[in-house]
Formats: sequence, C-alpha cells, structure tokens
Amino acid sequence: MLEFFTKASTGKVNHFRTLYHSSSGLIIVLLLKVNYPSKRLALIVLAAASLGLFALDMLRLFTNAGERFCNKYIGFLLSDKDRCRFNSSFYYAISLFFSVLIFSPRIAMGAIICLSVGDPVAKIAGLTFGRIRILGKTLEGTLAGFVVCFFIIRLIVPSGAVAFTGALAGACIELVPIPKVDDNLIIPLFSGLAMTVASALFGG
Repeated sequence: MLEFFTKASTGKVNHFRTLYHSSSGLIIVLLLKVNYPSKRLALIVLAAASLGLFALDMLRLFTNAGERFCNKYIGFLLSDKDRCRFNSSFYYAISLFFSVLIFSPRIAMGAIICLSVGDPVAKIAGLTFGRIRILGKTLEGTLAGFVVCFFIIRLIVPSGAVAFTGALAGACIELVPIPKVDDNLIIPLFSGLAMTVASALFGG
C-alpha cells in the first residue's frame, strides 16, 4: 500500500495529497452529521485549521527556516504550483469554513462532498479512463464525479432535485477552468449556492 502511494505521488495524481484532502473534508462532514443541527464544532475546527495553515504558509513563503521545515516534512503534500504561493490546503480549509458558515448543515455537507469526493474521483477517473477531452479535462472523469456525488448527496438531503443540482453544479465548476482561482475555493461554494436555490424552488 505504501509503495502504491509513493509511486503515485510522483505521477500525475499525488495520492498522499488526495487522501489528505478527502479525509479532511469527510471529517468535517462527520462532525456536522454527529452534531446536527449545530455547526459550532465544525466551524471551530475549520477556523483553527485555516489560521494554522495560513501561519505555516507565511513561514514557508517568507522565512528560510520555514521553507526548509515545510519542504522536509510536508513537501510531499505540495503541488508544484503550491511552492511559490499559498498552498491549496489553505484554500481548501477556507472554502469549507465559509461553506459551513453560510449554508444549512445538510447543504454544507453536500457541498463538501462535491470537493472532497467528487473532485478527486473526477481526476482519477479521467486519468484512468478518460478519452473525450473537454476544456482540458475529460468527459468520463466529469461524469464519474457527478454520479458519485449525486448518490452520496442524496443520502444527506431529502430531495433528489437538490442532490442532482448540487452534483451537477460541482461537476460543471470542476470542469470549467477559471484562471487564477483555486478550484478548492469555488467548488463547494458554487455547489452549495446551487443547492440552496434548488431547495428554495423544489423544497427539501
């Protein structure tokens, strides 16, 4: 198993990083589920994580000692583009914090699923089975992410229309490249907004 992760992390998909991001999102979903309808604990955890990651990035980007420490101990979690900017884990934590803050607990859980499950499923399925290219991504990967998200979100929200809308919104925003905007930041917020509107229109 360790050999699989080590080899994969040197290729197109960093499985250590994917596992770290996915498990982080699913932990927040679990906190929301266990403490439903309270969002307080999830918000505290996400606020602490966001502040910690911000401080770590400040040290990494602006001090030599911080850069050496991060490269030694968490370098395997950084993508190439993360090395000269705030890393995607910071944007990930911030997006989850605002998703939980803004949306109802069930909608927030669905939005987090779109990022923590849908995004990696789309990437891995696209690299493994993808043949039809769309906007730099693959149709197969996008469909895989959509289907998986729909069935998981449907277990959380009472409305099939809301689950469909959230999964579709997450898949679309993952597919469409938005320059200079980290997709970790926008996928759950866009999906959560779409589900909120769908809930108002269709109920649930």
